[in-house]
Amino acid sequence: MKLQIRRWFEESAEAKLKFVAEHADRIQQLADLLVETFRKGNKVLLFGNGGSAMDASHIAAEFVGRYRRERKPLAAIALSADQAKLTCIARRGS
Repeated sequence: MKLQIRRWFEESAEAKLKFVAEHADRIQQLADLLVETFRKGNKVLLFGNGGSAMDASHIAAEFVGRYRRERKPLAAIALSADQAKLTCIARRGS
């Protein structure tokens, strides 16, 4: 079992290294766009489905909150964070 666990971790690491090698330029473009968006005083809207909705909520909280250093909150909203609106809108669409 230990060997299998190790293999899973290695495969995960390999996938991440491959992804960053293939998409580093795009990641940098997105980072630059986020910086520009916040500098202009605009907000970032995040969304997801299922577990990704929770990831969106977490990322929004990281932007609004302050993790390692004191700074102004950055405007970010997770669109999936308000279940009352989501269920109301979804209900009306059906």
